[in-house]
Amino acid sequence: MGLALALAAGAARLEAFDGSASTGGQALLMQLDARAVGMGSAYTAVAGGADALDYNPAGMDQLRAGQAEAGHLAWIQGVDDEYINTAFPIYGLGAWGLGLSYLYAQDQAYSDTGIPGGTFTDFSFSGKAAFSMQIGDTQNIGIEYKLLRESYGGQFDMGSAFDLGWQWVGGPGGIDFGAAAQNLGTPVVMGTTYNPLPISVKVGAVKHLSTWGLLSMDEEYQPFDSFNFVHFGGEISEPVGPVTPALRAGYIFGPQQAAGNLTGLSVGLGLGYGSWQLDYAYTPEGDLGLAQRLTLTYTLGD
Repeated sequence: MGLALALAAGAARLEAFDGSASTGGQALLMQLDARAVGMGSAYTAVAGGADALDYNPAGMDQLRAGQAEAGHLAWIQGVDDEYINTAFPIYGLGAWGLGLSYLYAQDQAYSDTGIPGGTFTDFSFSGKAAFSMQIGDTQNIGIEYKLLRESYGGQFDMGSAFDLGWQWVGGPGGIDFGAAAQNLGTPVVMGTTYNPLPISVKVGAVKHLSTWGLLSMDEEYQPFDSFNFVHFGGEISEPVGPVTPALRAGYIFGPQQAAGNLTGLSVGLGLGYGSWQLDYAYTPEGDLGLAQRLTLTYTLGD
């Protein structure tokens, strides 16, 4: 089997547990932002900037200045991802965002008799455009459109999807709430095979612990594959002179626990300096290896 399968390795791993994972466009489920991943991706109620394009488009409305982030994911079996997201508020017109992601791996061609041939690149490319606005004094809503283009083993597919999001900032007890429905779209076709997109429905909450930390939780359901996940995460952050270091940890309860070897655990570090924020996350992936993420964020006016 070629490295083309590596681009769907996450789905293949879950498929081994219960025989499902029937969806296509699996790259849309990749968790990219290093801060979010370091917190176990319990981020539906936390997202509040350019990172909202990957977690909850409503979160862009928390921005008071433009923001851009770029990142790199070194995933399992030689799969990498490069991405960039931007978001900017426009007074009286909500907040807007654009993003690009390119997931790729080198593959080796073989003849029917097993003789190695040339190499080629499998990839999954997505472009995103999002809008959010405030409703009332404390709630935000958002919508995002995604365009997907993939190539596996010389075959191509194309599809599109929508994300919908909601956030309530400063709810009862000082808890923020969020909800998102992601990857709502038509099936993608690969050759003569078509599969529905990996729809994901999430609800989450975050409690801010004064100014130095937070605790968050998400519940996630993927209806086509009947997968349930519970995400927990936390962050401690305190200024030290001109810099602000951060420590993060999280855990995801779900089918991946069958892989063992601390699968589901995540840890992360962050360092802020002026307008810049650098974040790192590390996640064990069981027998498949490990993944590392690095994200650099710049906020105008900080």
